[in-house]
Amino acid sequence: MDLANCTLADFTPFVGQTFLLEGSVALVLRAGHPGRSRPGARDGFSLLFVGPREPALPQRLYTLSHATLGELLLFLVPISEDANGRTYEAVFT
Repeated sequence: MDLANCTLADFTPFVGQTFLLEGSVALVLRAGHPGRSRPGARDGFSLLFVGPREPALPQRLYTLSHATLGELLLFLVPISEDANGRTYEAVFT
C-alpha cells in the first residue's frame, strides 16, 4: 500500500483485524477517524490501534504487517492505557 496516497477508506475494511508490530506484538486496528481537510491535498485521518499493556511502546516509527496490506511503516504515538491494554495513534496528514 502506498501510504503517501492512502485514505481512511483504504483502512476501514480492516477495523477489528490484527496487525503484527515488527513480527512479535499484536495490535488490533480499533478505529479510524477523519481529520483535517485541506484544499488540494488528501483529507487527513488517524488510525487507533490497541495492543497489550506490556511492552509499553515509545512513540517512533514501527513496521506493522498485515496479511492483506503487507508491511506498513507507521509512526505510532501512545495516547492512552487502561486495564485492557494501550492505545496507539497513527496520524496521516
